[in-house]
Amino acid sequence: MKLLSLNKAQPFFLSLFLLNGCSSFNLDKEKITDIFSLDDEDQILSPKNSIQFTCDQNQIFFLRYLEDKNAVWIILDNREFRLEKDLVDDNKYSNGKTVVEISQGNVSITSNAKSLYKQCKENPSSKI
Repeated sequence: MKLLSLNKAQPFFLSLFLLNGCSSFNLDKEKITDIFSLDDEDQILSPKNSIQFTCDQNQIFFLRYLEDKNAVWIILDNREFRLEKDLVDDNKYSNGKTVVEISQGNVSITSNAKSLYKQCKENPSSKI
């Protein structure tokens, strides 16, 4: 009978030991609450070495220059793709289907002649 009661006590003491060990960890409560936060509007993750653009209707995309600006990598909400510099116009990048036009203070993305992102402005603090 004593043996049975000791076996039931072992999990209790083991859990006390484990909880005591957890007390020595130094956890940053603010970072933990950020991870579990449901409010993701302020938490836009910017891809490394990219520039964030905000367009009309609060659309956001990222652009990363490649190979000394001879190509760009476009990062949208649901896809990413590469565009090559246009041979005629240095301010255009295309893959035959999608075109990015970069003019002073304005960037636009069209696909199959349909405007996807227009009146896009670079966020000054977005360069990473």
